[in-house]
Amino acid sequence: MAKISKPDANPVVAALLTWLLLGTGHWLINGQQKKWIMILVASLIGSVLCCLPGTVIAILSINLGVLNLLPIPILDGGHLLFFLIEGILRKPLGERQRELAQQAGLVLLVGVMIFAFWNDLERIFLR
Repeated sequence: MAKISKPDANPVVAALLTWLLLGTGHWLINGQQKKWIMILVASLIGSVLCCLPGTVIAILSINLGVLNLLPIPILDGGHLLFFLIEGILRKPLGERQRELAQQAGLVLLVGVMIFAFWNDLERIFLR
């Protein structure tokens, strides 16, 4: 059996070592080695609990940013689309055209939200 040395202070390395130990089934349960296994497991749990909220917030932030840049008229991407159209036409769009585009974008966005909500409910309750 291999000896386990002191785990690195890096939580990623500690997590990888823990997964290696769990995956291969090499539980060393005598004296000092048991102590280091417990330290590795605690390090894994600590690194997951510390990093998970930040990771979730980062993923949500990136998703919201990408969604906001979609060329739907009510979102920021829609405003960029209007600027592009105005740049090509060399004149601003009419007030009525903007209003209709904003209404269509709102209907599209609400439709996508209802569709996503329906799929979530269907997945939760029907499967």
